[in-house]
Amino acid sequence: MKKKTKNYKKQREFIKQWLKAGMYAGGFCETCGGRLILFFKHDAVCCPGCNQWIDLRCGDPECPYCSQRPQTPADALEEERSRLDFTQTADQKEYCIRQYERSARGEHRKAEKIRYRESKPPFRF
Repeated sequence: MKKKTKNYKKQREFIKQWLKAGMYAGGFCETCGGRLILFFKHDAVCCPGCNQWIDLRCGDPECPYCSQRPQTPADALEEERSRLDFTQTADQKEYCIRQYERSARGEHRKAEKIRYRESKPPFRF
């Protein structure tokens, strides 16, 4: 059982990294059956499981997307990983922002409760 959980976590982390560089394209690979991902930087659909581009390159050598696209999607992902916003510090920053917003909402709710209690008439016997 432990091995399945570990594989599940690895698979989830694998997909999570691809989703940082793109999003689900809404289809499935004909070869492996995996979900297709639209890679934002190169504006092309790829299959992370097969490590192949689904969209072919256009013939224009001046195309800003196709001219800079690496041979495989894994190479493109490695390029994206080298960017600063792709590192763990970016994840940590997002986590801190979410925690701050969550605590701010909690403080707001506490203040609302206190105002409500103060506005109620005193208890009578």
